[in-house]
Amino acid sequence: MIDLAPTIIAKSDQLNADDLVSGPMTITINRVTKGSADQPVLFFYEGSGKKSFRPCKSMRRVIAEIWGQDATKAVGKSMTVFRDAQAQYSGQEVGGVRISHMSHIDQPRSVSLITTRGRRGLYNVQPLIVDVQTPQDRGEYSAPRNNPAEGKAAEWTDRQISMIAAVNRIEDLEAGTSSDGFMKNLQRLEKSRPELADRLKAALGQRVEDLTTATKTADQGEWA
Repeated sequence: MIDLAPTIIAKSDQLNADDLVSGPMTITINRVTKGSADQPVLFFYEGSGKKSFRPCKSMRRVIAEIWGQDATKAVGKSMTVFRDAQAQYSGQEVGGVRISHMSHIDQPRSVSLITTRGRRGLYNVQPLIVDVQTPQDRGEYSAPRNNPAEGKAAEWTDRQISMIAAVNRIEDLEAGTSSDGFMKNLQRLEKSRPELADRLKAALGQRVEDLTTATKTADQGEWA
């Protein structure tokens, strides 16, 4: 196998949406500094070197609401970020980095944000249980050598179910769960841990149903 993921990382001093084409990534913040007027806060993270996460205004609001307004308090904390292909800038879909999970919370949190339609809606963030980046955070399934039926398979399944619950658009859900990595891992589960595969498929089916219903409701103008 020749992995394309390392070859498509954008050459930049900041984390870009294109860096997350291969899947979500969990980062642990180790330094926070001031930036420019357009990107006022730089979150450096373990293993990033000189690269930093520079959240957009809506994601800064999410961080402030959940972790507090002092950005330096984020040091030592972790978050999972993913690529939102439909994020817009000046009316154009250019893609953006969004947050799905955050550490140091014990239950899902919802933050009121302005949506791309100019309406206010709730943005959901799930608790992040594991604070360090692992293969599971990148959507890579690797069972333990001693007992391939236990441990990491269950952890990966739980993480994917949490990811599914955090997705707010059906297009993003379809993109994330149709990747080769996700499908291969699901096939492995079906062979080695069918009960986990059934849990994952049930969660996926339910989220598709929920997002489909929400989309129909929004199109009918029933959102406040």
